[in-house]
Amino acid sequence: MLVCMLKGEEDKNCKAEIVKYGDRIWIDPIRISCIREFIVSLASDSKPLSRIRMLLPFKHVLELRDLCETLLDENYLFNGFHSCGYKLERVDPIQKKGNIICDDFKNVEVIYGDYNLLLSTSFVRNANLIEIYRKNEPLKPGSLWMVRVSFKVTSVLNLLSEDNYLFETEYFEGFDFKEELEHLGWPDLEIPFKKIYNPKTKQGGIDVLLYLQPPLHGTRFNAYKETTSKHRFDGTEGQENLEKYIWRGRVSFPNNDYLELGKTPWQVQGTIVDTSGEKERSRKINEVWIETNKNRILSYWAIGLAIVSIFVSIFVNIITYLCKK
Repeated sequence: MLVCMLKGEEDKNCKAEIVKYGDRIWIDPIRISCIREFIVSLASDSKPLSRIRMLLPFKHVLELRDLCETLLDENYLFNGFHSCGYKLERVDPIQKKGNIICDDFKNVEVIYGDYNLLLSTSFVRNANLIEIYRKNEPLKPGSLWMVRVSFKVTSVLNLLSEDNYLFETEYFEGFDFKEELEHLGWPDLEIPFKKIYNPKTKQGGIDVLLYLQPPLHGTRFNAYKETTSKHRFDGTEGQENLEKYIWRGRVSFPNNDYLELGKTPWQVQGTIVDTSGEKERSRKINEVWIETNKNRILSYWAIGLAIVSIFVSIFVNIITYLCKK
């Protein structure tokens, strides 16, 4: 779902790193929907940062949306799922910005809306580039900035056999995108990902959460953990439990301090079964069973009537014979 994250060409000399990152991915038979959030940290001796770029291993990215305003909403569902908590510090609805404490990162800057941010998506040969540009002022040295966006891509399920699909996506793997990366200034402009900021409190880190929407069912996922959840892409809880699979960077790469393109390729994969086909087959089998049994019953009735007719005929013949005597 991510090849790498890059600075803009104008930000070449800034010292930035991603200290917290999370993808929430919902898969249905038609598309993949993703909510992506991250915190970028700028060193105190760095140059300012004005632009973040994300290279995605997809040709088409649909419905890119700014969800940063939800970071300043205490009631938004996904603000309540950070290992070290969440707290709203300040909101300025006029300037469309504020500050939060997120996962024990303090004074994290949040900006949102067309006044502050310019979001764009564009083709880069066989990949897609999402750009997030700070319109009014760059991020200052020593600061933290949190971003939350959502987007959709057409399904990347590969058919294995009837109703069975392979889901496979990668992070920090650029083998198929060498020309795109060279064009974007990699490796000089890459922003590294801190695997975990505080191992004791589990502050920060890199997590991928995958939700399967019915009628999809997962098998043989290489996930760290499997559970269920009612979380929905629109930030609400539904009535039905979804299968949920979790990957954590700190578990997959215990010996690495940072996750970077080419050094820590990370594969998220599993087999998905579309049970709607099974239900359809069950329905047809049931219909055949009902029809077969109905025909069998009718056959029994016909045989029964034939036997009755024979007995009636014999009885009539006997009565006729006796009457003649």
